[in-house]
Amino acid sequence: MDILFISKSKGTAARLPVSTPLVLLLTFLGVGGVSGLWFLGFQHGAVATLTDLSANPERAVAIWQREIGEQRRFLSGLKRDLDAELGALAATVGGMQGEIRRLDAVAEHVIAGSGLDPSEFGLAGSSPIGGPREPDALSPQ
Repeated sequence: MDILFISKSKGTAARLPVSTPLVLLLTFLGVGGVSGLWFLGFQHGAVATLTDLSANPERAVAIWQREIGEQRRFLSGLKRDLDAELGALAATVGGMQGEIRRLDAVAEHVIAGSGLDPSEFGLAGSSPIGGPREPDALSPQ
């Protein structure tokens, strides 16, 4: 593939053959150039900001106070959202506990009506709560 440079007076003025190494070189130079310009702009902005803030400490205090206020508002909203989600979770868990108690009552009714041994099902004790086993309950390996 070639890149053709065309002029009005001469027609085809030049022809540049495009090869994979040339494309890679131009891509590398383009990406490197953009990255270098971004870095230089970042450095210039940082230096300008530090110079401005060190020359005007009252402005620096105002900026930090505004930033702290924004973070407090963000954390307040986050806490409000977490409280709402915790309330919804508590309601769901409460509903599940109610359903489990109903199932336990049905199981007790079935056991009583069928003449089975109630100790076989362990409904009299507390329900297991899950979680990791205690270290002493683990079998030796």
